[in-house]
Amino acid sequence: MQYIGTICEITPDKSMVRVNYLGTITKFIPYAQRANSFKRSFSPPRIGEQVVVNQLRDGGFKYAMPSIFNAKTPEPSGCSQTKEITEYEDGTIISYDTSNSTLEILSPKLIYIVCNEVRIKGNLEVEGNIHATGTIIDDSGNTNHHTH
Repeated sequence: MQYIGTICEITPDKSMVRVNYLGTITKFIPYAQRANSFKRSFSPPRIGEQVVVNQLRDGGFKYAMPSIFNAKTPEPSGCSQTKEITEYEDGTIISYDTSNSTLEILSPKLIYIVCNEVRIKGNLEVEGNIHATGTIIDDSGNTNHHTH
């Protein structure tokens, strides 16, 4: 059986929710997420979010399927059959469009990348200021220990 309901309570540390559907409030039930040995992804549920509650035939186990687009939370602007978009509550948008192979990250604040090495192959265009600390190595392998 399936019901459409609204999340009314959330556990602070797990993906468990209580859902109000047809005037009934569930016990804490799992809020479905992507999780397997290849990849785990967590998207926090929100009170007031509309979900689908699935219940097994025997009346036992229930779980909530996340988010249904609706008037309060419509599809992100610009999405299409070739463009996937993730839009966060602070205005950050990450999108990928297969029609032109374009990955785009729009952030109102800082983008912080931590890794051992970054390689950029192709043309690099920078609009704004560049601040660099550390060792600069030119094409011939010579090092320059200045801060730029």
